[in-house]
Amino acid sequence: MKRTTYTPDNALPPNCEWTVINPRFTCQPHRFVWAASMSSADITWSLLGFDRVARYDIETGDRVVFQPELRGGGQNIVGDLSFAPGDGPEEESGSVLFTVTDKTLLCTELFVLDAKTMQLQCKVRIPVRVPLGFHTNFKPGG
Repeated sequence: MKRTTYTPDNALPPNCEWTVINPRFTCQPHRFVWAASMSSADITWSLLGFDRVARYDIETGDRVVFQPELRGGGQNIVGDLSFAPGDGPEEESGSVLFTVTDKTLLCTELFVLDAKTMQLQCKVRIPVRVPLGFHTNFKPGG
């Protein structure tokens, strides 16, 4: 894999948070980063502005965005991201898990995206609101 020198041109934008990589690539060169990001460039919107999930290619600068929608149709707030590695050796093999809360209805759903295609695999309604700032981890089953 080609090593990249980080410059302002290929760094992640300042309006993203809760970054995650495939944990199999921890402490190794990696190309992709998934993060909660904002559709608005106004970074003063702060925590309540993270309304989508993006996959950043730090080699090319490309970005693929997933905009979640909840049943209520209100303003959505994306929570902490986790990466569940898949069976393949590729860095993008796996799923990205995160919660989304409807700011108006105060309901939360768990979203699961295919890390490579950024397509929705499933979403699950959680019967209680998950508080913002609730941090997550993925632990594979035994």
